[in-house]
Amino acid sequence: MVLKIGDIDPRGETADFTSVSDKARAIGGGVLEALMMLMHQGVKATKEVLEVA
Repeated sequence: MVLKIGDIDPRGETADFTSVSDKARAIGGGVLEALMMLMHQGVKATKEVLEVA
């Protein structure tokens, strides 16, 4: 399996390497949202287990 972690711009123009593209920001936001949801569900699941015991 090969994972792609970046692109090389073939135009050869100098670019600000500290900037984040809109697409990358959207993907990062989606990942953050998914992790936050899973963490929240984990807390709820833990509370349910404690209440049953």
